[in-house]
This record gives sequence, C-alpha cells and structure tokens, in this order.
Amino acid sequence: MRREEVSARLETEWRDRLSRQATSSESIAAFCRSEGVTGGTFYGWRSRLSLKAVKAAPVKADEISKPLPFIKLGPTKDRCVGEQEHMNNLKPRLTAFLFVFLVSFVCIFFMGYAEAKEGAAERKAHHQRSLEILDQIKLVKSSVELLASKKQGNRFAIHYSLQFPQTGEYETFPAYLDEVSSPAGSISLAYGTYFRKIHPEYLERRFVFEPRTYDFAVIFDLGSSNFDPARTKANITICYGYTSERGSRTCRLITIKLADFQTAFTSQPSSLREPAVAKDNFWDQQEKSIRLDDLRIKHAQVKTGLPVEFSFAITNVGTSDIEIPQQSFYSLIRIIYGWEPISATAKKTKTNIQRLGAAVMAGGAQFTYIQDGKTVSIRQSKMHPGEKVLISDHIHLPGPPFDGPFKPGEYKLHIFLFNNYSTDQDPLQELIQVFEIVR
Repeated sequence: MRREEVSARLETEWRDRLSRQATSSESIAAFCRSEGVTGGTFYGWRSRLSLKAVKAAPVKADEISKPLPFIKLGPTKDRCVGEQEHMNNLKPRLTAFLFVFLVSFVCIFFMGYAEAKEGAAERKAHHQRSLEILDQIKLVKSSVELLASKKQGNRFAIHYSLQFPQTGEYETFPAYLDEVSSPAGSISLAYGTYFRKIHPEYLERRFVFEPRTYDFAVIFDLGSSNFDPARTKANITICYGYTSERGSRTCRLITIKLADFQTAFTSQPSSLREPAVAKDNFWDQQEKSIRLDDLRIKHAQVKTGLPVEFSFAITNVGTSDIEIPQQSFYSLIRIIYGWEPISATAKKTKTNIQRLGAAVMAGGAQFTYIQDGKTVSIRQSKMHPGEKVLISDHIHLPGPPFDGPFKPGEYKLHIFLFNNYSTDQDPLQELIQVFEIVR
C-alpha cells in the first residue's frame, strides 16, 4: 500500500474516532483507554485535523477574482508599494492561522493538564482501593521447622498461611529476615527461598488467588551467620496486582516475630534438608531422577583459538516416567559450564570474577542441537527410566578485548547441574573432564 493511501486511511479513521468522542459521554482519558490509544496521539490528531480544516477553508469570491498587484521592475518606490499591497492581502490569512494555532496549543495544554490531573486522581483512588484490599489479608497461622544444614549453621523453614479476601492477582515475595549478622559483624537482611515443591503454581506470573487460605513455605540457610530469634522478624511483602497500568504498585508488609518460636529454635534439627512431601510429589521425583552422564570432550588436544567441543547426556536415573513441562528442560533444570586452569602455563589465561567453586563460569546449556546448519531446540515431552538425551556444545574464549584465547596448557572442564525446584544453592551434580590447549 502506498504512503498516500496509508495516510488517507489513518486520517479517515481518526476523523471517525474524533467524531465518536465528541458525541461520547466519556472523558477523553476514558475514551482513549477504551480505544487503545494514548492521550498524546489523540490531541495530536485533533490539532492536525483542525489546522488542516483551516487551511482548506474556502476563500471569498472577491478575493479569488481580485488580480494580484503588478510589481514594476522600475523605481524602488513603486516596487515597495506593490510589495506592501501584497503583504496587506496576506495579513488576514496569517492572522487567522496564528489565532487557530495558538487556540489549539492552549487547548492541548489545558486538556493535557486536566487529563494528568484526572489520571493522578484515578491513581490515588486505585491506590486507596488496593490498600483496603491488602489490609484484609490475614496471617492465619505460622510455624518454624529446623532443618539439617551442610554448612553447620542455621537452616530452617518458616511455614505460614495467608487468607486472601477476594479474587485477584496478588504478587507474593518470599520472606526476608532483618537483624542478621555476618561473621564479620555487619548487620544485613537475609532473603529466603520459596519451597516450590508444594503449590509452585502460586508463584506463576499472573496467578489468580481466590478468597480462601493458601499455604507457603520459605527456607533460610544462614550458614555461619548469626541471628537472635528474639530480635529478628520475618517480613512478607505482598502486592495487589502483578503489574500496574497506573505506574506504581501498592504493597503491604506482613510481619512474623520469630520470638514467638523460641522453643522451636532450641529443639533438635530434623534430619531432612527440606520439609517432607508426599512420596509421589512430582517436583521431588524429578529432582531426584534427572542427572547428567557421559561427558566426553571431542578432542583431548585443542589448538589455541579454537573452541573446546564436548558432549554429555541428560538421563532419567529414576524408576518412573518424568513429564517435561512445556516440553522444555528449561522448566526443570539449569546446566552451567566452567573451566579451571591446571598447569602453570594455563594459569596465565585471564580470568573473570564469575566463579563457581574453582571453575570460571563459561555460559550454559541452551538445550539445542545443529541440524543441516540450523540451530534446533530440543523438545521433549517426557523421559522414560534410563532414557538419555544427548547434548553437544562448546566453550570458547575469544581474543581481546575479551579474556581469551586459552593459553597453552592443561585445563579441567566442569559441567554443573542445578534443579529449579531445589532449595540448595550448590549444584546437585558436577562432571569434570580434562583437556589440553596446544599451539
């Protein structure tokens, strides 16, 4: 479609829209929302079409028939008289144009101001309504469960139940602790991790809560950090509406005093690292069943400047089928790559600060493979017991200004497995293979 046709079609649409707004009982702001257009676009088109109408206004018959003055190319005085007459004829049109322009500008300014004022009032009313709804959320019950810790420190779960007053989109955040001191003596906040093996759908984007009670659990692993339950509070942030069309969200803070659970903190910790779940809990089964295997480096010796190619398998070591949500491994696991210099010459390779243990992080699995020169995503609906899915990939350190290339020498390739539903910060599994960079 030619530009002229597009312009004509838009002009027709906006003439119709402006005509409908003029006969509508809605405010301009409300009308624009119902039409799916912005207020600025509305005012811009209204001004543009108003000015176009002025320019297209019919000229009086006597002005059309009146001949233009003849300017002699002679004495300066006669030429100036002709120019003066010509300017006198243009003055009425220029005056009318400027008048309409100024009136349109003033109207746009004051209507924009009125719309902003109306929008501010509407946001204030929405904020007040949201506060009233949030204030009705009730903390029905709460408890503390001590758990086993790998770090010889404080690991525990806070269980709490919230009763929501009405159907709506609420965004909940995992509880955090205040007054937690590090070994160095500094005071900071400690953020917990949602225990997602029970009702993970509560945390999905735009999940709609109904007027009933919902149970949550948040796990804290403070390691060597110290805290006094008598002085510490767990804070839960809840916002009404996942996203806001009005520029800001309204949130509320619900507090749980850990001083109410002094007895729990002095009891013997459980032998479990997480709260107990049903034996057939899918999220627990898939965490225990999905593992990595068969890490192989394509070439034990790789020339400097070339990528290090390798392959490994994702396997189901469990005894039952594992469903893959959305047919994507991303929904369950993350696989991170890393490299570690071993020989003295390899340690001359520049490294960055992104480390995982002894390894320098080097990207992760994209769950793709190459077919006929094209990158294809791996789509897997389920994995049977013993089934393996092969992943082929590589790591590469490009030259300056980046960290590479790898210096000649001996290295270790690390492959780390993380599960999205595990509350451990450490990887579930690590595969290691040695490779060498040669000139």
